[in-house]
Amino acid sequence: MRCSDIRTRTCAPEGSRFLVYRHNQLGQGVLLCIAPVRSLLRSRRGLIRSVWIALQLLVYQCTGRCYDITQTNLTSHLRFNMGAKVFKANGFFLAAEEGELVGSTEKSHKTSFHIDQHDGGKKVSLKTHNGHYVAVNNQRQIYISHTHEIDEAKFFLEQHPGEKVALAAHHGGYLGIDHEGRVGISHNLGQSELFEEHKA
Repeated sequence: MRCSDIRTRTCAPEGSRFLVYRHNQLGQGVLLCIAPVRSLLRSRRGLIRSVWIALQLLVYQCTGRCYDITQTNLTSHLRFNMGAKVFKANGFFLAAEEGELVGSTEKSHKTSFHIDQHDGGKKVSLKTHNGHYVAVNNQRQIYISHTHEIDEAKFFLEQHPGEKVALAAHHGGYLGIDHEGRVGISHNLGQSELFEEHKA
């Protein structure tokens, strides 16, 4: 899928300029950015910011699967918001408590993780309720990181039958919750590593 047919048109009443994206297959017009031309051109920073926002929204409208915008690789540097999610396996919710991950029997703000896409939608980060990130080091130990900029804080989000998902760590292994509510990394993909994913 490619993103193309980006055009501008003028809104007569306010003299504003719209950036419109049309999906190649559906032919639907999506409003991406609206701003007066004067404010766009007032400063270089404002112009760059407007273009940056438009590009992010453009790729988001392509459901994260469009990696080629005007034959560049800009999307590899973009980050997309997927919203807050909860993950449940073996009857336990994945939860962040006091700097570690645990299995919780109750849904709360601690079981809510803000999910962002990285690297053109190939990986995701899990942001905890207190603004930190779930990470797994090369010894396959789980820890809480203050940044998402490291590879250890990024996971491959795999889709599996039965509307289940798996979180594969950068250095290998899958995040999981065993039958006693303990969170760990497993070499194998089983029931403990397959999560039900819901909106928080």
